[in-house]
Amino acid sequence: MSIENKIKKQTISLEDGDKILNKDKDYVKELNELETEFRILKQLIDLRLKRKVTQIQLANIINIKQSNIARLESGEILPSFKSLRRYASGLNCNLDIKLIQSNNKDKCTFP
Repeated sequence: MSIENKIKKQTISLEDGDKILNKDKDYVKELNELETEFRILKQLIDLRLKRKVTQIQLANIINIKQSNIARLESGEILPSFKSLRRYASGLNCNLDIKLIQSNNKDKCTFP
């Protein structure tokens, strides 16, 4: 029985659903690939909320539509480097991107 059928046939707790999904190698791989994106989005939202700035206010500051801020924060669209820099600038911050050595040494090499 597929994971989808197991989930559809019964009501399960979030914890149990997570256990079922974490047995699916494709799901785990995709989740790991999205981890960085989720972390960046959380940082953007947390920073905006810490500064007590609404989406509308930020949109006005950086001269874009509020709906674009909402789409970016929801993960509906992937922001460009330029968009991230504008977002940070609108909140009086600088953007700092760095490469971090991964557990798999083949992924990131240093001279």
